Amino acid sequence: MKNKKLQLAIVMLMLSSLVIAGCETAAGSAGLGAGIGALAGGVVGHQSGHGWEGAAIGAALGGLTGLIVHDIKSRQVKTAQQTVQEYNYQPAQGFKMDMRGGSVSPGTVRPGQQVTSTMQYAVLGAGSGVKVDEKAELCHNGQVVAKLAERTVDRTDGTWENQLAIEVPKDAPTGEYVIAQRIASSGQTFQRDSSFNVTTVTAGVPKVQVGGEVQVRVAAIH
Repeated sequence: MKNKKLQLAIVMLMLSSLVIAGCETAAGSAGLGAGIGALAGGVVGHQSGHGWEGAAIGAALGGLTGLIVHDIKSRQVKTAQQTVQEYNYQPAQGFKMDMRGGSVSPGTVRPGQQVTSTMQYAVLGAGSGVKVDEKAELCHNGQVVAKLAERTVDRTDGTWENQLAIEVPKDAPTGEYVIAQRIASSGQTFQRDSSFNVTTVTAGVPKVQVGGEVQVRVAAIH
């Protein structure tokens, strides 16, 4: 048991050293600010068991502990022919890649709840197939707080969808979080940032100050 714990600690330390850049948006880099904090805990990966492609799970950084990452579920949502027609693609254009819309649902969660990020991208002119580097990071206040996934996959022509689910730690700081997903292949790179908010305020429940009055309306049932 002690050997297993030691091996896990070594692996997490090695993975944490791979994070060398901050959350870069399409407009530029947000940077790391004062820098990334010391490794405080691991990201726990869960196997989906659905036969979809898995993802390499990274390390939690900057004091964000207890983050649970479910494997990326990846599937082809449009055939090569459908994607060619959508983009009016011609073989003379050569290799072409494009990132589609991204989203996070729900947009607001409480600590301990789960959010799911969805992103699509198109591949055209890949011939027998190309290798695409996929990377996902969780950012807070302009800093990378967790490497969610990093892998290289083989892709053929068509439109592909990645779905990534994470469970927010129960002690996660409140505020806005960004899931930054990047794809790169043959010199082409795209990034999609999708945000969600973590709050401890329950929607629809008014705040009451000490000493204040609360009005209660009771409906009679006859």
